[in-house]
Amino acid sequence: MRMTEEQYIAAQMRIAKLPAAVELPPTCVVLAPAMKYRNVPTGKYHSKKEAKRAQALRLREQAGTIRNLREQVSFDLIPRQTGPDGKVIERACRYIADFAYEEAADPLSGPGWEMLPWTLVVEDVKSPVSRTADYIIKRKLMLYVHCIAVKET
Repeated sequence: MRMTEEQYIAAQMRIAKLPAAVELPPTCVVLAPAMKYRNVPTGKYHSKKEAKRAQALRLREQAGTIRNLREQVSFDLIPRQTGPDGKVIERACRYIADFAYEEAADPLSGPGWEMLPWTLVVEDVKSPVSRTADYIIKRKLMLYVHCIAVKET
């Protein structure tokens, strides 16, 4: 698809969400908007805090206090809704946790702690700004649907 210069500038202003009255010269480069919660992506992680937590969990996995560490784990909260004709009416509602792992009993509880059952821990790295209403509803649905209390770090 080919655009004229005017169409290109208009498209760049829409992307940058600038008012139409602002005129940009054709040589002007429009930068992407800042991150929503002012976090700094680090490698494959959404924030520095999440990257540090992943590193700490990997160390715990190597030490043997946790096992089966997984990242960006998806949980179905509400299944997809389809009509009688098979068309999708509503998409599924999912919660994507930052980390999920199995945690051993307290190693300080004495010999044989390795034989105690492992418990599933679902963890999400949050800041006060990222604790949105959508997140809180999904956290409550996790507890109601899956009986899993999300651990916030």
